[in-house]
Amino acid sequence: MISREDELHGLSETFTYDTLDRLTTAQLGTDAPTNYGFNSIGNMVEKSDVGTSYLYNLSKLHAVSNITPSSGLPAHTFAYDDNGNMDTFDGSPMTAWSSYNKPVSITTASASYSFDYGPDRARYRKVHNGLTTHYVGNGFEAINSMGVGFDTHRHYIRANGRVVMIREDVNGTVQQRYVHTDHLGSVTALTELAANPVVERYSYDAWGLRRNPETWEPAAITSLEKRGYTGHEHLDDVGIIHMNGRVYSPSLGRMLSPDPVTQAPENAQNYNRYSYAYNNPLTYTDPSGFRSDDRKTVCVDGCYQSGAGLEEVVVTGQRQSSRPQLQGNLAAGSLAGTGGGSHPPSSTIGDQLGPAGNPVAEDDDDKDDEECTHGGRLAFEQN
Repeated sequence: MISREDELHGLSETFTYDTLDRLTTAQLGTDAPTNYGFNSIGNMVEKSDVGTSYLYNLSKLHAVSNITPSSGLPAHTFAYDDNGNMDTFDGSPMTAWSSYNKPVSITTASASYSFDYGPDRARYRKVHNGLTTHYVGNGFEAINSMGVGFDTHRHYIRANGRVVMIREDVNGTVQQRYVHTDHLGSVTALTELAANPVVERYSYDAWGLRRNPETWEPAAITSLEKRGYTGHEHLDDVGIIHMNGRVYSPSLGRMLSPDPVTQAPENAQNYNRYSYAYNNPLTYTDPSGFRSDDRKTVCVDGCYQSGAGLEEVVVTGQRQSSRPQLQGNLAAGSLAGTGGGSHPPSSTIGDQLGPAGNPVAEDDDDKDDEECTHGGRLAFEQN
């Protein structure tokens, strides 16, 4: 994809790529572009809205250890356990990991998470700041209110293999909301059968950071729906996207644990175990956290996402080659940022960089990966 537009709000964004189809710039309107740089083995070496250089630990291959900040931004350091899982941020312990390299707890100054897994290593319970969510398969969630308010039961309704509606029951009061997605399967809007059908709109930068859907500026978003970028669950208060097999930082543009699966051995970029979607996040998705979807997104002059009074995105683009890429945003000491280099941060990185989910050496192809409208996969997986 080389450009996208929101005709409803008069917004546009353009993108450029290197010879390996890795994203090199993202420019929002007339703002200064955000620049992304990579070395020959797929390590991000520059992200201008975060730092002038990413430095890597020689003893932990491909694991970023320091970020030299851009002007006015703080420096950051990262450390890892013996299996290569990021466990320390700026000198403070942050994430504890299981023996099979999945996060069991994430703790920051403002939030705490814990996770439990079944014998198949699928996540069945999450506790977030004392609130417990149980997952049943990939279509049901039960949220325990812990005596404050009422419990919530949420069903994900599918049609033709895709989640099209969310049915939520709170103490007998039922709401049904319809899910609208973009070409990557990211949730762009929820609608309902009402005079004003649009319940919420959503927008993400190239790497998956939430932003204001009306301005595309970085913003801390309070959302009715936790699932967003490529259909995965956002842990918004720690700046992480849980991709089930592993977890991903859209600000860093990196996975926080190494990938045990070499999906494309003929592609040298695939040997970087922390890179996301071959560093081309506008073309490829990662349905399970282990494997990128290598079917290309093809939108030629006029792919629209619309519905119920909603006119979301116009994308123009071209078929990308077999190498992908991506990047994250960490503006002004935050894990929240956006495509334009001049945009301010929305929250501190200390509050938002908390976890790093790690992969199990297993093939997740049997999970419910779903066809998106324009060729990607949308994975609303509850495990």
